[in-house]
Amino acid sequence: MEKKNREHLLFLIKNYNKKKEEFFQYLENHTNITRKEMLLEISKNILKNNDLLEKIGFSEKEISKELENFKHPPLSDDIINDFMEKIKKDKSKKVLYLKKFLELFQEINENDKAVLLQSLEKEEDLNKLCIKMKSLFNSFPISR
Repeated sequence: MEKKNREHLLFLIKNYNKKKEEFFQYLENHTNITRKEMLLEISKNILKNNDLLEKIGFSEKEISKELENFKHPPLSDDIINDFMEKIKKDKSKKVLYLKKFLELFQEINENDKAVLLQSLEKEEDLNKLCIKMKSLFNSFPISR
């Protein structure tokens, strides 16, 4: 391979890695919408596009009030996103948050939790950490 081609290839690889890092940084900083916010937004859109509901007496305020009082059971994504946000905000408390996360799984004995904690604690890539946490949700029931 010619020197010029090798240099060009190295340039492309460096450019690719830079773009990949920018993409992951964007994903990491992108805020997730909560289920409640999503339901509120959907309700607003339904009200805007349906005069009949307004005539019956449904208002945006009433729906907002109902959604504020609505308590849905925590979904695995909601729980994981909550822990991930806490870890992103304060990485020095990562171990504490991971311990609290593992406390959700009563079927896992303490020795196994200690091993899992070590594995999760070592994971620096937050996307991979999230995948591991989801795997636990898919494998073990949580106690509520």
